[in-house]
Amino acid sequence: MVPIEYPVKIITFEENDFVQGGGSIVAKDAVYQRALEKIRQAKQISATELNLDGMKLTELPPEIAQLTNLQNLVLRSNQLTALPEVITQLSNLRTLALSGNQLTELPPEIVQLTNLQRLDLSRNQLTTLPEVITQLSNLQILAFIGNQLTTLPEVIAQLSNLRTLALSGNQLTTLPEGITQLSNLQALYLSFNQLTTLPEVITQLSNLQTLVLRGNQLTALPEAITQLTNLQRLDLSRNQLTALPEVITQLSSLQTLVLSRNQLTALPEAITQLTNLQRLDLSRNQLTTLPEVIASLKQLRRLVLQDNRLPIPEEIIYKGWGKSKLSDGNPRAIIDYYLDYLTQGRQPLNEVKMILVGQGTVGKTSLVKRLCKEEFDPSETKTDGIVIRDIKLNLSPQSHHNHIVQLNIWDFGGQEIMHATHQFFLTNRSVYLLLINNRNSEEENRLEYWLNTIESFASNSPVIIVGNKSDEHPLDLNEKDLKQKYPNIKAFISISCKENTCIEELLQKICHEIKALPHVGDFLPKHWFDVKERLENLNKNYIPYEEYADICSENSITEDDKQKSLVSLLHDLGIVLNFHDDPNVNDTHVINPEWLTAGIYRIINYSDLTTKFKGILSFDLLAKILPNNDYPAHKHKFIIAMMKKFELCLDLNGDDLLIPNLLPKSAPESLDETQWQDSLRFEYHYLILSQSIISRFIVKMHDYIANKIWWRTGVVLSDGKNQALVKADLYDKKIFIAINGTAHTRRDFLAAIRSCFNSINKTFSEKSQPEEKIPLPNNPKIAVSYQHLLTLECKGFEDFIPEGAEDPVSVFELLSSIKPIPSDQENFDRIRGDMHFHGETIVNMSDIQQSGNFGIGHMSDGTLKDNAKAVGQYNEASSQNLAQAAQDIKALIDQLEGDYASTPMGNMQMGTEIVTRIDQNQTIKGRVVNALKEAGVETFKQAISHPVAAIVIAGVEGFLEAD
Repeated sequence: MVPIEYPVKIITFEENDFVQGGGSIVAKDAVYQRALEKIRQAKQISATELNLDGMKLTELPPEIAQLTNLQNLVLRSNQLTALPEVITQLSNLRTLALSGNQLTELPPEIVQLTNLQRLDLSRNQLTTLPEVITQLSNLQILAFIGNQLTTLPEVIAQLSNLRTLALSGNQLTTLPEGITQLSNLQALYLSFNQLTTLPEVITQLSNLQTLVLRGNQLTALPEAITQLTNLQRLDLSRNQLTALPEVITQLSSLQTLVLSRNQLTALPEAITQLTNLQRLDLSRNQLTTLPEVIASLKQLRRLVLQDNRLPIPEEIIYKGWGKSKLSDGNPRAIIDYYLDYLTQGRQPLNEVKMILVGQGTVGKTSLVKRLCKEEFDPSETKTDGIVIRDIKLNLSPQSHHNHIVQLNIWDFGGQEIMHATHQFFLTNRSVYLLLINNRNSEEENRLEYWLNTIESFASNSPVIIVGNKSDEHPLDLNEKDLKQKYPNIKAFISISCKENTCIEELLQKICHEIKALPHVGDFLPKHWFDVKERLENLNKNYIPYEEYADICSENSITEDDKQKSLVSLLHDLGIVLNFHDDPNVNDTHVINPEWLTAGIYRIINYSDLTTKFKGILSFDLLAKILPNNDYPAHKHKFIIAMMKKFELCLDLNGDDLLIPNLLPKSAPESLDETQWQDSLRFEYHYLILSQSIISRFIVKMHDYIANKIWWRTGVVLSDGKNQALVKADLYDKKIFIAINGTAHTRRDFLAAIRSCFNSINKTFSEKSQPEEKIPLPNNPKIAVSYQHLLTLECKGFEDFIPEGAEDPVSVFELLSSIKPIPSDQENFDRIRGDMHFHGETIVNMSDIQQSGNFGIGHMSDGTLKDNAKAVGQYNEASSQNLAQAAQDIKALIDQLEGDYASTPMGNMQMGTEIVTRIDQNQTIKGRVVNALKEAGVETFKQAISHPVAAIVIAGVEGFLEAD
């Protein structure tokens, strides 16, 4: 997403933009006066753009007529019931954004806005399209989304220059003949209307490139649709299609076809005629087969098939799409698997992974022994790493046809330092047993911590809560509330490993949950299964990847892509460990995960590392810690590389490593926290705070650690201009950030620190997300919710009295100290009230750019948003000129390079500034975004050829990020 500033504005205003109010709620006259002040300042600088978005204005100051140079006016999300006639004096106006008001009509004088090109009237109370609009002959983009329109007037034909028409979320049942006169129309959006048939008049729009019909009641398409020879994008999702109309296959220019949420049971072989198809979404249908000829769609880059009835493991299905509109998936992985499945024969997998988690000493190993019909050992030693056992279960004991599955039981050690590794082992294709001690409290058992951990990494998997030591104390939990909060809890059961009570009942519950798993009946292609068995029978801890590739070739899997698909599936199944996308560890194929985790446990449990070496590990020490017969010297680097991947350690220099979780518990005596008394402060308040969060933060930010000032729960960082104190209070479940430095530079440093924490927090479940808070500068003990401040700013509040304070504080002053990061944009969008139909975003109100250039761009599953394609499409510069786009960025680099240090932080700051400037210049923005879409990330990065390129490209990708 594009970074936002506070308050949202186009022209730059100082603090006196905010007229002081007398209380915590801004009165109507104060809002009006604030708008008037902005108009006056805009007049002083002859502004061409003005944003009065979200001010809750009920009327518009007539002084706006004095802004004779105004070209772009944004009045979204106010409470306007009428437009003053004086607005028609803005003769240079090109963009007028009026969405989210209460307009019932437009003044006839609006026809005087002869230069108007873009008009947004979405989310008003208009029941008809005002015919006066049709006299705006230069109009190119018209958005009329979410009104109460039942018909379009025939005079719509007069808008001969119209290129984009957005009518989603109305009550249209047909379209007028006059629409055929819109010969320049390129994009038509009709989502969530009441169309039962496709109006044939649409088929005469010969220049149409995008047609979105999501959420109607279509059951078929007319033959005449084949006349849309220029159509590139067709969205028919959420209709009532039971078969793919074969007429679609004649749309030879089609690049994107969205058919999700219909009732399709098969695809016609004629789909291969769509030789230019790049994106195909067939999710949430009833497909049981695919035509083999789908392999001939050579241009396919995105294939979405989840939630069908296809015999393809979900791990393979998920490879079909990328993470954003600019990132490709790997459809070949799906197609190759499916063709092998059809041609080689198949064999049932009949394996299920069961993961046993819980605190140390609750009896996990004893339970595994009981499940394996072994005796209880009262002096059982704790588990180090992961222990994997397997048992056979009969899922159909009452049937003549036994269904035998192998249950692979993964017993995780309870030591918290290893919890950071869980994300690599906790998978959806599993049943989870959460073992607790009946004698302990929920807090002592860390019940919610473990439930959140499971939800973070395996949100769709069933969980059985098992209380041990029923011979000493009954299981006492609020089961109803826990199941409401964590719906994946399927059962509670109290057992005694010591007395061997209720173990059989637990096994029955496990069988019941296994039978309900959607993948328990998965088949593998015969050759794939043969490779799996061969690896399992090797009796080795690891092999080189080349040996794995040879085994594949011996079993007729010779293509590199297929070998990678298979190893990825085996990794997801927990059969092997291989990170083939990580060049630091991809050369080793771990067959025995116990070998890896046991090695890591040996290192972190080596007592001298904590007591003598204070968390610093020398490579030379590894030979003493790891037995040579299991961990030869040439594998030490691999073990350490995996610890880095798990974010357990970081490089200090060529010979030493730092393990944050083994640092001293106390901060250094030399640390004087009083030097941060007048600093910029920020806090994270967690419901559940894992120690791994602060240790992973230290690992990620190691380039900025200042003078080796670190301890187990804190660190001091420096970027050359500022110093930051970051520390966690595990008892109070808070993380505190304090930064010294100048106001501008410390904002940048805080943004980098927040981005790092957000990347870590996103790996946990929604319930685990912290509340961000800003301490009051004059009273840091009182911290205000950052989200609440965004809400207040959006609602037009100037000041408020925080809980615990006596005097009002300025919303603007608090927010102005915080530089926004991409996740803030998402929160801001949500607060401002995006429009939804059936839970799907149709127009994101923040996406009409502050420059006023708004358009209707790409659709992703029906999401109607302004994006770079719309901007570029109506931009005079050619989007083909990659060299010019790269030169634009190089020119900005040349301008700014002297203002920033040649460090990673300096590049981050400069990159952020460049993205901001690109966003402010629509010509450059359109050119850069289109060049990126056409050339791809790597080519564009090479064309820029500068360390800042990756940061800039990531920011530009944010303009088109998928929902």
